[in-house]
Amino acid sequence: MEFVGAVSHQQMADHYQWADVMLHTSWYEGQAIVIAEAAMSGVLIAGTAVGLVSDLGDSSAIQVPTGDFQLLAEKTLHILDDEVRASHMREMARAWAITHDFFWTVSQYKEIINQLA
Repeated sequence: MEFVGAVSHQQMADHYQWADVMLHTSWYEGQAIVIAEAAMSGVLIAGTAVGLVSDLGDSSAIQVPTGDFQLLAEKTLHILDDEVRASHMREMARAWAITHDFFWTVSQYKEIINQLA
């Protein structure tokens, strides 16, 4: 494992290409675009059960309660040992990201605005 520090947005695609897992360990989260980017790139998503990680559910992401780094490590290693399950989770996350793209998000905002009008 290598920690590379801050990475510019332009460099993210290079990191998604070599990454096996994207760890996202927020205490709280609204919508982290990094999760959708990782899903579209076929990277296994693991993190705390907040925001999009929670929304994805157990079929698409490895999730644990906030602060439980030991369980996150155990679950991640366990799933990485099961390539069939890991592959299925990657596919499910990518399918979610394809369905919930920029245009889907805009349509959801339009719907909310129209309901308020």
